Amino acid sequence: MTVPAPPAPQEPSRPGGSKVPLVVAIAITGLLLVGVGVTALVLALTGPQSPEDGVRELVEATVSGDCEVLVTHPVTQLKSVAECEKQIAEGREAAEEADEDYDSFTLEVERIDVLDESEDDAVLLVDLAQSYTVDGEEQTEDFTREYTLTEDDGHWYVVTEKNATVNPKE
Repeated sequence: MTVPAPPAPQEPSRPGGSKVPLVVAIAITGLLLVGVGVTALVLALTGPQSPEDGVRELVEATVSGDCEVLVTHPVTQLKSVAECEKQIAEGREAAEEADEDYDSFTLEVERIDVLDESEDDAVLLVDLAQSYTVDGEEQTEDFTREYTLTEDDGHWYVVTEKNATVNPKE
């Protein structure tokens, strides 16, 4: 008579069961994060996707002094980043001499109306509000500008501005 072999020892069960779902979840999360990162990078590299975004980009670059962006907009008539940086330095000097706080300058888009838009050109009427400090007192003004933009390879650039109206706030 043959005695049956004892059953093979089994690994003790682990609490939580299989790790396969956890590994799959981590892999999916990683892929989603990479996808979001790539999408953000593409949007950052392609620039403004609409005429309104083109104006906002110009305004933000004006306030922050982002010469890399400012030189891309023909309306600035800047030929290089070095020229832009020189103008900013000169502006700082002039502000100091006039007892103006250069860093207090703000410019905000209040409203944008699309007057005309085609596939690669647009005309926008933009209401802006600016403030700055002179002799310790805040000065504020509202403006309206008409911007003409053109689209090139998916990026909207401000080409001209005109019809400025300035309304000092009391």
